[in-house]
Amino acid sequence: MAKHDQVWDYLKEHRDLLFKAAQLGNFKFLGKLIELYPDLVHLKDDDEQTIFHIAIMYRHDDLFKLIDQIGFNKQLVASYSDSNENSLLHLAAKYPDPRPLSTVPGAALEMQRELRIFKDVEKLVMPSFRGLKNSEGKTPRELFTTTHAGLQKDGEKWMRNTASQCMLVATIIATVVFQAAFTVPGGVNDAGGNNNLEGTPTHRGNVVFRIFVMTDIIALSSSSISILMFLSILTSRYAQDNFFRSLPVKLVIGLLTLFVSIATMMLAFISSFYLAYNHYKSMSIPILGTIFVFLPLLVFGMSQYGLLREILSSSFHFRFFPSHYNVRKQK
Repeated sequence: MAKHDQVWDYLKEHRDLLFKAAQLGNFKFLGKLIELYPDLVHLKDDDEQTIFHIAIMYRHDDLFKLIDQIGFNKQLVASYSDSNENSLLHLAAKYPDPRPLSTVPGAALEMQRELRIFKDVEKLVMPSFRGLKNSEGKTPRELFTTTHAGLQKDGEKWMRNTASQCMLVATIIATVVFQAAFTVPGGVNDAGGNNNLEGTPTHRGNVVFRIFVMTDIIALSSSSISILMFLSILTSRYAQDNFFRSLPVKLVIGLLTLFVSIATMMLAFISSFYLAYNHYKSMSIPILGTIFVFLPLLVFGMSQYGLLREILSSSFHFRFFPSHYNVRKQK
């Protein structure tokens, strides 16, 4: 016990080291200390801020997740205010200055991340703290709106540019596959004494031709959905809360349907290409054509994978307060 008390006294005397670790986001170090000395969560610096206040200021999600493991004291920690009467929710509402190094692709997703953090902290604090004013006379929501005005404008610009460019691609695909529907591979049957077959596709009984028809229909349908999604983004109000779920979900649907339209357009082209060249003894031309046609699809998938993963992760998996961290709860 004596050694334990000596270490505790040392930590209180050198508390600046703890707050520096919180500022840098040293989750493993602080997590171990809190496991050994749970009272560290109540230790404050000269500005009356705990390590969790500092963690939320510097957007260190991993460190702030420790709040979920404090047990009954987490409401108490969340109720602490600093010397400027800023609650934990006020600090979540402030946009960090200097601006943090963004780990998400695009200002709109950064805005979504800021909203996600704010809403997660809002769920943590008591309802009475949501309308609490700081020394500047601002509630957390008012502070969030003020400090994130620039980021909101950047997010709108990024979202509009992305939607415009993708909508152009989707429109081109829709035009191509629409025209392909009336350009039947292999042509149509002439009269030839059989009026029942007149005007019907030459390869109508071929499995490859059926693949061409289905993929062309799917390409036209998916590209049309993609156009509608991107058009919906361009005509949105771009309200603050729309960046949290509405706009990202529309962007995901638009990108996924655009990917499907590209893939099915490539399949329609390959099937048409095969019908045109299947009379050759060598299959090298259809095989090479298939390989090179799928290269654009691969490039598109690799370039957009990170964006789709980030949007899906931020929109549908709220990882700010997980329960799998090995930190001992207080009894």
